[in-house]
Amino acid sequence: MQKVNEIFGFLSPKQLTTLDNKTLREKASTLRNLYRDDLDKDELSVEIESFKYTVVAFENKNLVLFNSHLESMLRGANARKMQLRKIFKEILASPDDTTAIFGGDLNSRDKELTQLGGLPAGIEDLWIACGSRRESEYTFDLTLNDNLIMDGQPRCRFDRIYVRHSSPRQLEPTYFGLIGLERLHPQGCFPSDHWGILSRFEVE
Repeated sequence: MQKVNEIFGFLSPKQLTTLDNKTLREKASTLRNLYRDDLDKDELSVEIESFKYTVVAFENKNLVLFNSHLESMLRGANARKMQLRKIFKEILASPDDTTAIFGGDLNSRDKELTQLGGLPAGIEDLWIACGSRRESEYTFDLTLNDNLIMDGQPRCRFDRIYVRHSSPRQLEPTYFGLIGLERLHPQGCFPSDHWGILSRFEVE
């Protein structure tokens, strides 16, 4: 927190909204570099700090909603795979009469999922289930999003939604898309350096 305060100079929320996009990017880049320096000094955590879930009922259908933010960056791959394996186990342990939905910033690479043996049987990737539309593939796309400046302008499908359907099946995914694609005004930046993800379901 001390480093954050040094970079942003104890600005109030109102003052932060007056910063132009270029200044915000510069400050965020400085903070990101400091974060990477700290990671070089400390071992990456292997266990998930926390993943949240909520059990709800909708039109007499039971749902459990999982959310988490997995380890980031390439050097976090081994920790991230262990985290994802743990969450898949929790999803599959949900009661048979319950639809389990898991989504978040997973920082996932397809090759890491392949190294885990692919998706466990019974779990669907909603981007694929909804047609694998190219316009909704890259949730981290620095060719379009200039909140963050990196060499090579990487494009990645970091943010994902997975579902394990109930038995009998109660929900049918009908749409997967991106949100947060428009710049905020007057700041001129996007809401995040990642696009948001949105999915829709029909109740069966």
